[in-house]
This record gives sequence, structure tokens and C-alpha cells, in this order.
Amino acid sequence: MTRSLLLAALIFGGTMTIAQAAPVVKCGGELATESRINCLLRQMSLDEKASLLSGTGFSTMAIARLGIPAMNFSDGPHGVRTNGNLRTTAFPGGISIAATFNPDLILQAGAVLGEEARGADKHVLLGPAINIQRFPLGGRNFEYYTEDPYLDGVIGAAWVKGVQSEGVGASVKHFVANNQELNRIFSNSVIDERTLHEIYLAGFEKIVRDAKPWTIMASYNRVNGEYATANSYLLRDVLKGDWGFDGVVMSDWGAVHSTVGTLNAGTDLEMPTAKYLAPFVKDAVDNKQIEESTLNDAVRRILRLGIRTGAMDGRHPVGAIGTPAHLALAQRVAEQSMVLLKNDHNLLPLSGNIPKIVLIGPNISPMTIQGSGSSQVAPTRVIGLIDAIKAQLGPKSQVNYVPGVVNDDRIAPADNDWFSQDKDRKLPGLKLEYRDQGGKVMGSEILSHPFDGALFPNVAPDRYKNDQRVWSGYFWADRAGEYKFSVTGPGDAVLSIVGAEVVSNKKNPVAYELFGVKVPEHVGSVILKPGPHRFELHERPGAPIDLPPYLVVGVQRPVGSIAEAVAAARAADVAVVVVGSSPMADTEGMDRSDMELYGQQNALVAAVLAANPRTVVVLNTGGPVTLPWVDKCHALIEAFYPGQEGATALARVLFGAVNPSGRLPETFPLRLADNPAFTYYPNDRDAFYGEGVFVGYRWYDKRQMDVLFPFGYGLSYTKFGYDALKLPAQGRVDTPISVSVNVTNKGGREGAEVVQLYIAPEAAPVPRPVRELKGIARVDLAPGASQNVSFLLTPRDFSYWDVVTHKFVAAPGKYRIEVGSGSRDIRASGVVTLAAGN
Repeated sequence: MTRSLLLAALIFGGTMTIAQAAPVVKCGGELATESRINCLLRQMSLDEKASLLSGTGFSTMAIARLGIPAMNFSDGPHGVRTNGNLRTTAFPGGISIAATFNPDLILQAGAVLGEEARGADKHVLLGPAINIQRFPLGGRNFEYYTEDPYLDGVIGAAWVKGVQSEGVGASVKHFVANNQELNRIFSNSVIDERTLHEIYLAGFEKIVRDAKPWTIMASYNRVNGEYATANSYLLRDVLKGDWGFDGVVMSDWGAVHSTVGTLNAGTDLEMPTAKYLAPFVKDAVDNKQIEESTLNDAVRRILRLGIRTGAMDGRHPVGAIGTPAHLALAQRVAEQSMVLLKNDHNLLPLSGNIPKIVLIGPNISPMTIQGSGSSQVAPTRVIGLIDAIKAQLGPKSQVNYVPGVVNDDRIAPADNDWFSQDKDRKLPGLKLEYRDQGGKVMGSEILSHPFDGALFPNVAPDRYKNDQRVWSGYFWADRAGEYKFSVTGPGDAVLSIVGAEVVSNKKNPVAYELFGVKVPEHVGSVILKPGPHRFELHERPGAPIDLPPYLVVGVQRPVGSIAEAVAAARAADVAVVVVGSSPMADTEGMDRSDMELYGQQNALVAAVLAANPRTVVVLNTGGPVTLPWVDKCHALIEAFYPGQEGATALARVLFGAVNPSGRLPETFPLRLADNPAFTYYPNDRDAFYGEGVFVGYRWYDKRQMDVLFPFGYGLSYTKFGYDALKLPAQGRVDTPISVSVNVTNKGGREGAEVVQLYIAPEAAPVPRPVRELKGIARVDLAPGASQNVSFLLTPRDFSYWDVVTHKFVAAPGKYRIEVGSGSRDIRASGVVTLAAGN
């Protein structure tokens, strides 16, 4: 599939209908599900069956003759992604969701996402994205959960249960070993059997067994030489066979490469177009290359999905979008995902009566709330961090703001709040006119949110024609200085401020790579005073490169200098520095180039720390970065990408309205070279998983390596004590084990502790990690309060994958049960000796 088809599928949807004249027996909802499916299958021709195996855009095919409707899909790991002007709640990204270590909360978040999917008329939400964070440079690590398969499965299962409780199908992705964006379309993940089952399949398995997702998405990459969509071992033997998965296996968009091999292997639905399955399956059945029973099984699964989602019965009630309750829940997820990494001298929480506070850094305004790519959501609103912090301060506090440096070599997408239709700033957005080749206005519309930082502007798909488009209104400068503007995309475009040309895509192109294509970015600058300035963009879409028509308008406001930031820090009682990544740094289609904060951000932080010891540093990143100044920093928070309510959440954590309880779902190494996958990346066609099962903390613990911050780590504004650990001294490998521990809040502030249980085998017949996470529990405790926390450990929790018997095996022997606040913060432990089972 060409890249243009792949990316066009992100924009254009639609439904094709196949109808044939024939007597129809009604197969209604009064029938049991499987009886109803059999009723439909008996009446379907081979052509009709084949037609259901390929989608069109973001929809499945319909068969009007039999009353089989199309189903609509949407991207959605942390929000319902739509094209056009429908805006939905943008929850925190995947790594933030995992950092809560709170499946009960994520169950609620999943239910809200399901409700909003119904509000957008979607039957399936394409998520969760649960690929293991194998290497810190992975472009979609912000979207994925964790380096640990147990946490992956627990959080993912909660998400799926929540979404599907609203009658919307989940699509767990990307199955499997799709752990890098580099060469993801054709790369071959070379991975041994044990590692595949213990690390990369384990999260999927837990979700399938515990949450029963209605769909699974097969990934682009090969696994041990076979494309994931044509890998019979993974799809037929493991997923549908061993695990009993009864849902639909759909392909990632453009991930199918054959007809016979794909359907025989177990892929049921080709997305987004009928390229390999629908057009050729009938001939393959006639030629006995595919058994009709195999075709029937795929069709059965698609029909079952239609019944489960209510699409077959028109039972898809409209859900609410962006309600106050939804926003409050998105804020709560963000609050619980914030990780307090340092708090020397109890610098935090801050007082709300600070006389002078300065906000410094490129991620103050705007804060990065999400990464880029197919997970990107047009949020219902975005609260600015400056306003959020002011809301926590008293009326006499003075707030200053200095960006100091930039966070990307590219110019970030424009913020909607920087534009208005009028000089009085009463009418948000811009006017968009459609003109013919002679300049005659053919139509117009008002876009209240013209730019959302996505690959495409908020223009309805049927508007993507060769007409000229003219965007007009006012750009608002917040301070005097040099403003840089950019226009990215093919076609012709001229951006003007107050009638003067600032950017033309015929001048000074700069290219960067997106989905393997060199994309032109055109940049210009202008000196502006504060206030409104007439803005016009004349644009004619075109596609001279292998991409569909698209447009990104970027703006970089004046940032000042490090010297200006230092002077402001010296004059302030407290400085809050927010550094991190731009929305474009972590993205689908491209891995990160390094693990560093871009540009002069480290220099900025070091200089401000030297100028004012009462400095709080906040990381606004999609994962680990190196921190050369960390020893001189007294207070440090990782905010990740916290979604649309993230600024409010961060402000509440800074000022103590919320006691932080997030935990790191990914180890922060001291340097990139310490990561176990470092020697195997980058790669060309073959991605060798030579580190085996020793991924993330399993590697660092086995090698007794120092890390910057370990897996599961996170501080609180209070202190917790552990005692009264109870576990049996003896047990059997085929019998569950009960463990309990008492947790007490020994501080003076209400807070939540995340109790983590690890199993550490003292001896094993194969090399095993020092410890592995096997249980989590969040407890909210008032000062002085205690709670008993219990865990039930199953035989699987003690097991490893045996490559001789090809199954999980728990070996007899001694196992240390460790309970604590992190992988390297064990508070209580004991040993259980397991005897052989019956």
C-alpha cells in the first residue's frame, strides 16, 4: 500500500454497499448471537462474504440486502480522534495512564472514552496501544504504557473493560513486537520464543483472558520473518487457539501484503481498503487455496462484532462528549500520573502566597499535552499553565513569564487561542474562503478551531480539492519581538501578516522526514508589537510528494534569552521551570534521535538553578531524558503528556491541592548507552531482540547498574510505613499463594501509596530476572491511618516460558516475595518454598 493511501485513510472515510436481489430470511435480535450469525451466513454469497473482509477508510463494508450495516472506527488510545470540527476530551497519554498504577481509575476513563466514541458515532475505538517500551527512543513510547508486561496487561485490561462497558469495541494494538517506528512497515523483529511469550505477548494475553476485547490489531512489522498479519503461529495458534480469542483480527492500516497467506494465518479484516482480501478471496476459495470454513470464520467474527457493538440492531445510543464530569476525570487521571522525582528540603508543595513567582521554559506556554500521529485528539479545551498557576495563587502574588529557549528545531503547530476573526478578540478562529482558479469566492465557513497541531487542518474531507483556500483573521502577539511562522505541506501557500508576505513555500524550504517521506517546511519571520495583526494564508492544496494534501501552520513566539530568565529567577521568590519536548518530538512514523532535552534547555535549567535555589523543575516529556543538572535540583516532577486538563493538574500538585502519587512505568537510565537494546538499534531490516527477557528494570537489576530513577519510583508529600507482612512458608507450584501487608500513613498529610509486589526467584533452571512485578494496589490514607493490603499470587506469577514443553512452567524452589514502594524501594520481604504439584 502506498503512503498516500495509508495517510489518506486517516482523513477520508466512507461506506460502500453491496446489494443483490434474493429472498431474505430475517435474522433479528430475537435469535441468540451464534444462531443469528448462522442465519446470515447461510444466505450470503461468496462475493458478499468476501466483501466484508476489507474496509473502506475508517469503516467496514455494508450489505444492504441482509441488513448488515457498516461499522465506524476511530483512533483513540487517549481520546476519540475525529476529522473536522468535532472535539473530544483529550486524556493523558499512554505512559501517563500507566503511571497512575491505578486500574480502577483507568476503568472509569475507558468508560468515558467509550461514551464519547458513541457520541462521535464510532463502534470501535482503536486502542489501547500496549507495545512494550523496549528502547527510550521509540517514537510512540508516549502512547504506550510501560516496559513491564504485568503492568501493561493490568492497565490495558481495565481500559478495555471500561470502553466495552459502553457498547464500543476496543482494538488492542499493535500485535506484536512493534517496538520502534524506524522501518516499522517492513522491519523484522527477530525474537526468541521465551522472550516473545514472557515479555511481548504477556500483556496481550492478560487483556484477552481478563477483558475479552472485541478486536485485536495486527501490526505492520514481521515477527521472525513473517508479517504479523500473515503469522499463523501468532494469530491462529496463540491468539485464537491457546488464548481462545473470539473477536476480529484487523490489520493496521496498510499492513496486509497477501491474500491466501493473510486469511489462512488468521487476519479477518483488511484495513483501510480492499486491496488483497475482498477482491481475491472468492477466487482463492474456488481454487481451494482457502477453505470456505476459513472464510466463514472470518465473516462470523465480523458479524459478531456488529452484534456486540449494537450496529446490527441500530442500537448505538448517542453518548455525551466533553461534559464537566469527563473533564474532571481527565484531570484526576493527570493528577494521579504526575511523578514526584525529588523534593529535597520539602521545597514542595509551594505556598499560595508567594510574593513573586517566575515561570520559565519553553513548555510553559504552550504545555505539550500530547504527542503526534494517529493518537492526536482535537481537545474540547486546553487550560494554559500560566492561568492554572495563577488560580492557585493569592491576589497579591506577582507572576512573571520568560520562555528563555526553544524546545525543537522545528516550529510547533499554531495554537488556536492565538487567532481571532475580529480585532476585539470576541470571535475565536478564522474565516475560510474557497475560491476558484480566478479568485471568485465559491463558499466560506468559520472555523473556531482552525489548527489543532494535527497533520491536517480542521477542514471537512470533501473540501480537499484543487480550489484555492484563503484563511483570514487576526494573529495576536503577546509580546514585542521576532515571530517565526512556518507552513508545512505540498502545494502552493503564501502567509502574510498585515499584507506583507512572511512565508512562501516557494522560498527557503527545509525538509524533515515523516512516514519515510521528505516533507517541506517553509519558514519566515516578522517583528511584531503586542496586539492583533491582520493574518492571511492563501493556499492551494497539492500533492507533488507521496502524501495526501495537508497543511500545518506553525508559530514560534519570542522566547527571550537565558540571561533574561536568570535575571527573572534572581528577582523571584520561587522559580518554576518547565522543559521538555515539543508536540512533534514524540510521534508516530519517526523515532527520537537521542535522549536529550533539545537545544539549550539543559543550559537554561542549570543557569536558573544557580540563580535561585528555590527552583522547581518540571519535565514535560514522553519518556526518559538525561538530566546533567539533577544533583543541583531540589524539586523535580515528571508530568509526561498530561492531556487537556494537565495544566490544572500540575498546578494543583505544585501547590499541594493534590498529593502526588504517580510512579514511573519506565526506568530512567543515566544514559542511553545503558539501555539493554542500545547495541541492537538502529537497524535496517532485522531488529534483533538480543537482550532477551532482560528488558527495562529486569536488565538494570540483573547487571546491578545505577539508574537515574528506577521503575516504580515516585515520592509523596507524606511518608508511608510497611509492617506485618504475611505469607505462607510453604506452598505448591500449582496452588495460589495469599500475601498481605499493612500500610500506614506516617506523615501529616493525606496521601496515596502505590504498593508494589515483586517475585524474586532465589534459584531457577533458566536465567531469570532478579525480580518481576506481579501485583499493584493503590491505597488512600489519612494521616495516621492504616490499611491491610492483600494479593493472591497464581502459579502463572511464578512461571517462566519453557522452550521444551512450549508452555509456562513454575519450578519448585524458594521465592522471595518483596513488597514496597518501587522496584528498588522494597519495604518488606519473606520467602516461600514451593514444592512440586500433583
